[in-house]
Order: sequence, then C-alpha cells, then structure tokens
Amino acid sequence: FRMVTLRTILSAGIPMFKIDSLRSYLERISGESLTSSTHLAQLIPMLHDDLMAENVLALKDTEGVSVVFDGRGHHGELLAVLVRWVDPNWKIRQRLIRMHHTDTPLDARRTSSIISSALAGAGIEPPKVIGVMRDFASVNTLCVEKLSEWCYTNIFDIPCFSHMGDNLGGHLVVPTLDLVLSAWMNVINSPLAPPPREKGFRWRPPPF
Repeated sequence: FRMVTLRTILSAGIPMFKIDSLRSYLERISGESLTSSTHLAQLIPMLHDDLMAENVLALKDTEGVSVVFDGRGHHGELLAVLVRWVDPNWKIRQRLIRMHHTDTPLDARRTSSIISSALAGAGIEPPKVIGVMRDFASVNTLCVEKLSEWCYTNIFDIPCFSHMGDNLGGHLVVPTLDLVLSAWMNVINSPLAPPPREKGFRWRPPPF
C-alpha cells in the first residue's frame, strides 16, 4: 500500500510533504497503515528499481525504438531521456528511462554517455535504436554525432520540427504574407486601441 501510494503521489506531481495532510484520510478509506512523508521518501530508490525493471520487461521484445531526449547544458536543468516504439497492436508506447539532474554543465560527450547508459540500463541493445528525436541545440547535435561514432550506427536523426520551421521561416521571404502581417500589427498597435485592462469598452477598427 505504501509503494502504491508513493507511486501515485509522484505520478500526480503532488509534493511529498502533502502526504502528511492526506495520511489520515488515506488510512481511513483503505484500512491500511501509512507512514510519514519522511519515511516514504526513503522508499523512492526501491520504487525506482521497480520502475526500471518494468521498463526492461516492457522493452524486452521490441524490434526497434526511437530515443527522445531534451535538455540544455545549463546548470540546474534536467536531461530527460525517453524511448518510443510501436507495439504489435500498432499503438505508440513511451517510457521514461532516465531523468538526469545537470549538477554541472553538460557537453556533447557527457550527454551522449548518459543516454547510452540509460539505454543499456533499460536493456536496449544498439541495433534496436533506429531513430533519435531532439531539438536543434548545438550540444544535442554534437551528441547525436557522438552516438553515431560509438555503436549506434543505424540511428536516423530527427530534429525538432518546431525549431526546423523556425529556422526555415527565418530564410523565407513571402511578400504577401509580410504585407498582411505588417498591416495587422499596425492595427493592433494603433493608439486607438483600448488599454488591455479597460473594461466595458468594445474596440472597433478605425475606418479606412
């Protein structure tokens, strides 16, 4: 019961200290004995091992997976590593296999080492990794190159579509679109427009 409660609390994003406020209610409706948030926090490593074992079991029979990772090399950020695959029923599955806190800035070599370690811990062999999805940060680009140089030679690199569209949009020139957007921005920024917090006033565009 304690492990189920801990897993539910963490999955819902509820702070651990709130378990103390919910303890009496949970014990009353379940008939089970709970414990304090301090003691439950000590069970997190055990829960982590159980989740990793579930990942290994779920990924054991997969023929190919794609790796999704996102993070920055800045201090204090998180590097998330996920895997996605298609099951026999043609449903897309996803598992989080590593959440790494960047106590020091991450470079490409260390990021690729963390990803490789996460894949190995989940029981995923290099030939099963067929794709990598990530954003356009330079450290992530170099990370994919490092992974390709090591043993993940079959990966297909898929950069973030949003970043790709932004980069392409910066090089495209569409005169009609520029004209329409410029006119629209002029209307929005018109001094005749009401202040954002004014109430009871319905703005009408000026007559042209």
